[in-house]
Amino acid sequence: MDNKKIFAITFIMMFSIFLVSASGVATFKKDQQSDLFQICDDCTYVNLTSIVLPDKQIVSVNELMTKDFNTFNYTYTFSQIGDGNYNVCGDKGGTLKCEAIPYTVTGSGITDTIGFYIVVIILSLGLVILGYGIKDIWVVILGSFGLFLLGLYILFFGIAGMEDGIYTWGLGIITLMLGAYFGTKAGMENLDL
Repeated sequence: MDNKKIFAITFIMMFSIFLVSASGVATFKKDQQSDLFQICDDCTYVNLTSIVLPDKQIVSVNELMTKDFNTFNYTYTFSQIGDGNYNVCGDKGGTLKCEAIPYTVTGSGITDTIGFYIVVIILSLGLVILGYGIKDIWVVILGSFGLFLLGLYILFFGIAGMEDGIYTWGLGIITLMLGAYFGTKAGMENLDL
């Protein structure tokens, strides 16, 4: 396989990362201040009544949200990963209206990242296999860097949708070690050790 084909395949796989879909639910990053908001054109006030946390615990807030034109917001820091909702009540058109607004908290503040992980793993393992197939150690090492960096990303930000930190940590370590193994093995074969 010539270098032009390798470059074309790599280029196409890198751009397929952008095909990952986005969710319409508000997404917040764990342990970072987040703006809970409500948009209401004809409200004079909106009250944040409560927040249902991902573990289904209800936090009673009962505070007015800050008004900025037709947007009301309240700053809150989430410490749990998962799905929940916050409840607001306002005087829409002179009548009291209440609404539950869903949200998601992830380690990175991004949802639906499983497609990103799959694309990076396929690309990285593809480079490792291709490198061994064409007997080019540097291509193998490049693929191992992809696995190594993905493992670090998983350790720092987790996997969106996985609420259990132990599984996330384990998958991050395994991915990191696979990258280290392939990179070290390729480097040692290049040195003939």
